Amino acid sequence: MADIGDRALQIASSKMGARWGRFYGDADGLALGVGTIYADVRYAMEAEEPGFFDAVEGLVYVLTHECDVDQDNARQFNDRVLICPIIPLEHYVEAFTAEHSPEEFFHFFNQIAGDLVFRVLFFPPIPGHLTYGGLIYLNAITNSPVSSFHDQEKKPVAALSEDAQRAVDWKLETHLLRPKSEALSRLH
Repeated sequence: MADIGDRALQIASSKMGARWGRFYGDADGLALGVGTIYADVRYAMEAEEPGFFDAVEGLVYVLTHECDVDQDNARQFNDRVLICPIIPLEHYVEAFTAEHSPEEFFHFFNQIAGDLVFRVLFFPPIPGHLTYGGLIYLNAITNSPVSSFHDQEKKPVAALSEDAQRAVDWKLETHLLRPKSEALSRLH
């Protein structure tokens, strides 16, 4: 994995340019909310048997704005946090290369790192958490209870910089708000 991981990091740093070194900012003191990354968060993931789910824990990127999950705001519908699991690159490489060649991986990874795959975004390494970086797969957006963050007094392990947050926002907008390919019915 080290050879593949090192080569992937070279590709990603080349494609991301200046954004590579400005991806993460300071997480100290930030409230639970958009742009933060947490470790050991429990969420549901589809099990190997279709139609069933397992509870797993992992590294996640938070999508919900902090005011929408602030427990000091006495309002309804503020008990869930929208998250996107971060897939450690070494886990993805292991799964991908079990069925494909390393060269096929690099071809696809070049497209991901170049922002040509709208449903996936590469996150650079986070010391102690993402050795070779990770991927967020936007079709895997899920949620977790706010209590799972507060009960264990979790602190963010990282936070995006403003520049990186703009890149994620662009990716989300491009992926989720694209016009439908087929025409929808027009009702008059």
